[in-house]
Amino acid sequence: MPRRRGARRGTTATVVVVGVAITLGLTFAAKVAHDENEERLLDQRVKQVSLVLTAFLPSVQAPLTTTATLVKTPADVDLFRQVMGTQVGPGKLFASAVLFRAGSSRPVAQLGAPPALLSQPQSQIDAFLRRVPAAAGGSVKDMTDRKQPLVGYGYSQPGGTSGLIVYAEERLPANRTVDFSQNAAFADINFSLRLDTPDKKDTLLFASTADLPLRGHVAIEETKLGDSTLRVKISPAQDLGGELLETLPWLVLGAGLLMTAGVAVLTAAIQRRRGEAERLASEVTDLYAEQRDASLALQQSLLPRQLPEIPGLQVAVRYSPGVSGTEVGGDWYEVVDLGRRTLLVVGDVSGRGLPAASVMAAVRHSVRAYATQGDSPETILGKANQPGVIDLAEHFATVLVAVLDRDAGTLEVATAGHPPPVIVNGTGAKFANVVVGRPIGAPAGPGHQAATTPVEQGVTVMLFTDGLYERRGEPIDAGLERLRRAADQSKPLDDLVDGVFDALGAGTTPDDAAMLAVRWTA
Repeated sequence: MPRRRGARRGTTATVVVVGVAITLGLTFAAKVAHDENEERLLDQRVKQVSLVLTAFLPSVQAPLTTTATLVKTPADVDLFRQVMGTQVGPGKLFASAVLFRAGSSRPVAQLGAPPALLSQPQSQIDAFLRRVPAAAGGSVKDMTDRKQPLVGYGYSQPGGTSGLIVYAEERLPANRTVDFSQNAAFADINFSLRLDTPDKKDTLLFASTADLPLRGHVAIEETKLGDSTLRVKISPAQDLGGELLETLPWLVLGAGLLMTAGVAVLTAAIQRRRGEAERLASEVTDLYAEQRDASLALQQSLLPRQLPEIPGLQVAVRYSPGVSGTEVGGDWYEVVDLGRRTLLVVGDVSGRGLPAASVMAAVRHSVRAYATQGDSPETILGKANQPGVIDLAEHFATVLVAVLDRDAGTLEVATAGHPPPVIVNGTGAKFANVVVGRPIGAPAGPGHQAATTPVEQGVTVMLFTDGLYERRGEPIDAGLERLRRAADQSKPLDDLVDGVFDALGAGTTPDDAAMLAVRWTA
């Protein structure tokens, strides 16, 4: 009896030990799976937050880059005030804006509140203004140590040809805390946004919580802003995988010794939840693809459905939507047969969505109407830019109009803020000489003038939009030169256009890209 009782006790102990071991093993496995899932979801969320930030950055940079492009001399003070005036003031993007000459800290023009930059020590002002022309994509000034924290942005025309610097200051929340509790997309995370500039490192711009530094699992993503870096840090405010995964280890621990079958049921439930999550993720992916396809279909419906067949000319067009685009863009092109003269047009409307598409359609049809009246390129652009002709709805459009005259052997070009076409002939590829006028919808700026370039039979003329060559953080001139080199080849027209698109990575960037190319064959 004592031996049997000891055996039973040994068996009981063995069952207890085995049961506890199995339960602890399952609990550990559930905890590891939960932690891995949390880390994966956290990595996804930080990329989502970074994408939102990346989409916001152009709204800060675009007014500065546009102004720096348009304002070419200190005499363009009124143009500076008109362009930046819409962005400066209470409740607007910037608190103040200043136009400087490069090498001087004395303002040429000033808008809004007194700029905090000018209250800094002179050595800091001079050092920052020296830094701006050398910084691709502009330079950032950290002034968050003030009672009213500020961030300053400086930008000069690529290449520094204008000798001017456009500078603006943006106010930050005084307590550096923003409330995102109402935003369902980010309600389950805490995040902070920090800034590295050449002067200061790891400055807090703002955060969703005052409880800093963030604790627990932390994910980090960085984005370039001119010569500086924005760093997003996020941590979970609650369990990202849901309550089931959060409590699963405790459920397994409590029920493992009592109901092994229950563990199997729970595992099956987890698998079903995982399958449901995968199904929902697949549906979201399909909906995104449908929205993108619908956007592309709408974009194509706004472009010419069929290009004219012109004896003696080959015509090729390409359009590529940006990889993240789910809204219709504003890129467009047009070809009008005028006999031995052929009108070529390409344009780009600022912004995306139906408003931009509506403006694009209005500009395109207006240009076509003026062309059929026999107007010259500069006259077409001048009429399109008259007040009240086109409802731009606060958008602006860059447009290039070219007329290829095969009898005269000339290419006549006028541009409204658009880059010049590439001419490819037996001597290589080069940009046509153009006189850049103000964009359609710009309140002021240079007028539109046509420039004429001699051409011969066999020439190829390529018109394009900025999505083909512009890259964030890179000077515009570098992208244009890359495009010119890609076009400097002797190939059939379709192969040449495809080669340019492939060489410049069209379709792999966030921006839409369009190209219109013609070759004079007879």
